[in-house]
Amino acid sequence: MSRVCDSFSATADGQLVPTSSRGTLLQVRLRSGVDAATATLYNGSDATGRVLAILGVDASALIDEWNSPYSQSEDAGGTRFDNGIYLDVTGTTPRVVAYTGKV
Repeated sequence: MSRVCDSFSATADGQLVPTSSRGTLLQVRLRSGVDAATATLYNGSDATGRVLAILGVDASALIDEWNSPYSQSEDAGGTRFDNGIYLDVTGTTPRVVAYTGKV
C-alpha cells in the first residue's frame, strides 16, 4: 500500500496547514537557527487547540525530530487533526517541516 504524504514548512508562528484540512500528522522536524528553538503544533487555528507535537532543540544540537507513535502502522496512519495545524515556534531563524497524510 502506498501512502500519500504532504509537507509543509514555516519559520514563524502561524497556520501551517489550512484550517479546513483534515488528516494525520506523521512527522515533524525542527532545525535550530542561531539559538535554541521550540515548536508546538496544535489542532486548529490558534494555540488553544489540542497539542499534536512539541519539539525543542538547543543551538548546538541543530535538529529535533518527532514521529507520531501511530505512524509506523499502516492501519493507524499518524496522529489525527481535524481543523488544520497551527504552529507556535520560538527562536531566531528556526525552520519547521511537517509531514501529513490523508484520512
